[in-house]
Amino acid sequence: MRSARWRAAHLLRERGAGPERVALQLLHTPPARDPDVVTKLRHAAASAHARGAPATAAVLLDRAMAEPPGAELRGELLVALGRAELAAGKTVDGSERLFSAYRCATDAL
Repeated sequence: MRSARWRAAHLLRERGAGPERVALQLLHTPPARDPDVVTKLRHAAASAHARGAPATAAVLLDRAMAEPPGAELRGELLVALGRAELAAGKTVDGSERLFSAYRCATDAL
């Protein structure tokens, strides 16, 4: 059964709300291995980063990682999360995420 926050996010999206407004609801839903949630959080993070809010982007991407994403997106999300954390001044966290992305890439070889 879907949570009230999940239903609110989908209702907001149907009514044309922006990606960050939708993602605000999804931040408070329990992870459920839902690729659609990962996509929505990822788009909202890109929007936040583009408007100069890397800390917000990092929070959204961190939640997307908790969903978790499929193996095919894991490395890409880790790179985006690492970059957002670095831009937000979280150099240790950002470096660790980028190293994890590197490990994802080398594990695939």
